[in-house]
Amino acid sequence: MATLLAKNAHTSTPILAMNKKPKGPSIVDSAGDNSFVYELFTTDNTSMGTFDHVVFACHPPVANDILSKCNIINSSETIDAKLLANLRKIQYGDNVVYIHSDPKLMPKRKSAWASWNCMGKSRYLTTHLRQVSGNDSAEKNEKAI
Repeated sequence: MATLLAKNAHTSTPILAMNKKPKGPSIVDSAGDNSFVYELFTTDNTSMGTFDHVVFACHPPVANDILSKCNIINSSETIDAKLLANLRKIQYGDNVVYIHSDPKLMPKRKSAWASWNCMGKSRYLTTHLRQVSGNDSAEKNEKAI
C-alpha cells in the first residue's frame, strides 16, 4: 500500500486524535451529504494535515478511542453511535506466531498452505517464510531475519 500511495502514505506514524470539519460553507458531495475533511494528529499533537478520507489500520479499541474523542468542528454532526458500539464488540487477542521454513509444521495438503495456519485447536499460528515473502528461497529469508 505504501508503494502505491508513495509520498501520500504515512507509515509508522501513530495517530491519537482526529478533527472532522466541513470542507467549506454548504459544500455538498454527490451523495447529498456535507463534505468533510479529517485532520489527524500524532502522539506529540502534531497535525499530519487534512485528508478527504481516513482508513483505520489498527485494533478496534484504538479506532474506537480516536473516533469517540473526535472533535467535530462547526457542525452538528456526531460520530455514528452504532459504529462506536460495533467497534467495542469486536474482540481480539494476542497470538503466538512462529516463523519457520519447516514444511512438517504446515498442513499436509500443500494447496491448504496460507500465509497463516493454525496448529490444531490451539491459539498458535504458524507461517512458512516462503508464504510471507512470496519468495521461493525461504533459506535466503531466514538469513535475512
